[in-house]
Amino acid sequence: MSRLLRTLFRTQPLAQDVALLLLRIVIGSFMAHHGYAKVFGNPAKFVSYVASIGVPLPTILGYAAIYAEFLGGILIVVGLLYRPAAFVVAVTMVVAALGAHGNDLLGDGELAVLYACVTLAMMLLGAGRLSADTILFSRFQHEQ
Repeated sequence: MSRLLRTLFRTQPLAQDVALLLLRIVIGSFMAHHGYAKVFGNPAKFVSYVASIGVPLPTILGYAAIYAEFLGGILIVVGLLYRPAAFVVAVTMVVAALGAHGNDLLGDGELAVLYACVTLAMMLLGAGRLSADTILFSRFQHEQ
């Protein structure tokens, strides 16, 4: 019985890495998809919307948000520069939630809140061993 309980409630390192990979693929792909629609659709329309809700420096911050979603999503999927990318996406989603959906966080804003919370948690957890960061930078982790 004790062995069964340990098996049921203990998370194996490989299972954690696979779970992080799954999160990276799903969340990163969805985020990149949102950004792709803005980058290759009509980015000026999005920038105009950003200006209409009163965000300061709408051209700079509008394009920053577009590329944070698109490039940040791609970097999250690959697991490259993972923590900075997840942080930038999380900040972008907090701004989207409070700026664009501040009056309706449980309605139209819930997706932005969800992305913000999930990408923040992902940033804190790290990309896992099945990531470009681990492949490229693992030798630096052992030198400490």
